[in-house]
Amino acid sequence: MKKKYALYVTDASLILCTVNGKGVQLVYNQGITATGFGQTFDAYFSKLKISALAVFLDLIGEEFKHESIPHVSSKDRELLMSRKEQTLFPTADLVWKTHLKREKEGRKDDVFLLMGVQIPKNVKTIFEVLVNNQQAVSGVYSISVLESAIQNVLPNKSQYVTVSRVADTKNIGRSYRQTFHKDQEIDISRTTRAKGNSYDEVFSVLMAEIERMHHFLKGAKKIDNNHKLEVVVALGEKESSKLLSQQINNDIIFKYLNLYELTKKLGLNRPKSVSSLPQVLLNYALVKKVKPHFQPEELCGFYKKGLLKSWIQKATVGVLAISFLLSIAIGWETNHTKQRIEEINQLISGLEEQQQDMGSALHEVDVKPKLMKDVVTIHQVIAENQYAPQQVLDVLSKAYEGFNDIAIMGISWLSEGMEEGLDEQNHADFTSQVKKEKQFSLQITLPNSMTEREAINRVNDFTASLLEQKGVLSVSEHTSSLDIKSSSTLERSVSTRAGEDKPIDFTLLITMKLS
Repeated sequence: MKKKYALYVTDASLILCTVNGKGVQLVYNQGITATGFGQTFDAYFSKLKISALAVFLDLIGEEFKHESIPHVSSKDRELLMSRKEQTLFPTADLVWKTHLKREKEGRKDDVFLLMGVQIPKNVKTIFEVLVNNQQAVSGVYSISVLESAIQNVLPNKSQYVTVSRVADTKNIGRSYRQTFHKDQEIDISRTTRAKGNSYDEVFSVLMAEIERMHHFLKGAKKIDNNHKLEVVVALGEKESSKLLSQQINNDIIFKYLNLYELTKKLGLNRPKSVSSLPQVLLNYALVKKVKPHFQPEELCGFYKKGLLKSWIQKATVGVLAISFLLSIAIGWETNHTKQRIEEINQLISGLEEQQQDMGSALHEVDVKPKLMKDVVTIHQVIAENQYAPQQVLDVLSKAYEGFNDIAIMGISWLSEGMEEGLDEQNHADFTSQVKKEKQFSLQITLPNSMTEREAINRVNDFTASLLEQKGVLSVSEHTSSLDIKSSSTLERSVSTRAGEDKPIDFTLLITMKLS
């Protein structure tokens, strides 16, 4: 496991340590109550560069509150919680909250647990040193909140108090934390000072503080008057034995929690030594990657920028790696395609050689005149009978749109004589004969109510429509019942139509290239 750094801060001292697979190792410790301690701390940290530093707070000024709010949308909930935080903790420097449950009766409100922390002046000095030295602080944890992790490994208890020591630089621990849990939730957490010159004096004071907690819980009706208080002692073996040797109140039941067994149940490697619950919780938070309870922008801003920069660099490397792989793939594909083209070119060359060989062999064949005439005759018959009526009718139907006043009277295909053009066909190949241009005549009539000029213009428009169709090569007027010679005048044309009731006839010759 990669070594990680943690800064444990109390009201009286700070401890810098590392966490790895072997547990927690002490690196540096210093008292923070003396005047000018900030300069000493700054001098040490100005020479130290850490990629990520987690801060753990074990302070006196922590207060827990349970609050219910209406079940609303997430956006409205944030506004309500923000107002609640300002009302409940007006002087708090840090506020943490978590959703506990939703009530099953009444309005079915959402129940939240909130904690406000007042940062002492000397701890603020520590934060200022970290910011000024641009230390990458990943987040801030609360030891009292982390204590909720041990609920998952303890037997199911409805209510109990845990007693743990606040680690400091003194040989004899003088600060202890008592946390009351009820229904698997933190209800009260407080830190007390146990003054004394010996272990006996210290634990005598601690026992008195535990009894005071018992009286407070009974007075606040946190526990029933007839209910005995269960105290889980999460201290080292020596401290636990000293505490349990004190005169015990009959209304208090003590249970010993072995810190080594707790480490094992939390899924951590057994450390070489462990002397306090904060040491176990600190190890648990970093190894199990617990999300920080606080991330103040001023304190954690440098870490967030570095994290974003790291992600950008990784993304850039990833893009470059993908581009490199793609270039290799494209290069391989190009070489493969080039080889394939060369193979195709070789195949084409081989086919051309085969074609030349076949042509040479054909020129040497002696073709009889009768056989040649029969082949030409077959070509003619196929060419003359390839009318493709479906294609012709499709062309006429498209060109006929908008010319309903023109009546189509008949369609006839024109066939060439067997003798006509024989010399040309003798030299044409089979494909050219089959796809030869075809010609057919189209007989149309127009109403006799039209003047000759109107009829001629209408036929010209129809002819233009035919020429726009695919495959139509030319359209010409073959016969007409009108005199459409250029020498005819409009007056003469009109006079020749006077009194006639016959429709106007036209025959158009259409040449098409059939596919």
